[in-house]
Amino acid sequence: RCGVEPEILVEVDEEKLVRRMVSDGADTTFFPNGGVALDYGQAFASLATDLRWLPSRLRAAGYETAAFSAMIQVSSLTGFERGFDTFGELFRDPEVAARCSERGQAERGADYCLPLSEDVHERALRWLDLRRDARPFFLFLWSIDTHEPFRQPPRCNLDCDPAYRGPIDGRGRPFRRVRDARDRRQVIDLYDGSLRYQDEQLGRLVEALRARGVLDDTLLVVTGDH
Repeated sequence: RCGVEPEILVEVDEEKLVRRMVSDGADTTFFPNGGVALDYGQAFASLATDLRWLPSRLRAAGYETAAFSAMIQVSSLTGFERGFDTFGELFRDPEVAARCSERGQAERGADYCLPLSEDVHERALRWLDLRRDARPFFLFLWSIDTHEPFRQPPRCNLDCDPAYRGPIDGRGRPFRRVRDARDRRQVIDLYDGSLRYQDEQLGRLVEALRARGVLDDTLLVVTGDH
């Protein structure tokens, strides 16, 4: 909080929202213009055009700006590309889609995949290695590893019960398949595994920046809604 009261963008009955998520697995996203988009099959609201947008301000101040996103909600389809010199939408990138398919993670169809953090970081580091611009840079990375479906490698699922044989395997919409307390426990344990994976990959990104000699001159900001 840092002594600052957050701006309330959308009034939400949180208890009602959570009940709906558990009951039907709705994927809910809020936008600064007050719009609400439910589930992937419905239209998404766009980023407010009058928002004082950090990438635009930094580019105007002389920064080279780049972003790499793993999800459709943070894309040019919702106005997030504004202010970026480079904007990579990995969820519909053929190379990343092929990689997801090889891992058995192509759950959104042939033209829309769900990249992992390692995919986002790999592309960002490739951009960093190829850039020859003398300007300072602003690099924005958006991952979705803590969202269903839970796609992290099995090595990260240390809390999961190896004897569990229920319907919750992390694929698809696991909230919709919860029947009892053991299923709920499995969802929680898989979620904890996703956090463990995210933490691992963030550590690797930090080390990659260190190896390239840019970490000491870089302000690293980590934020999220989980």
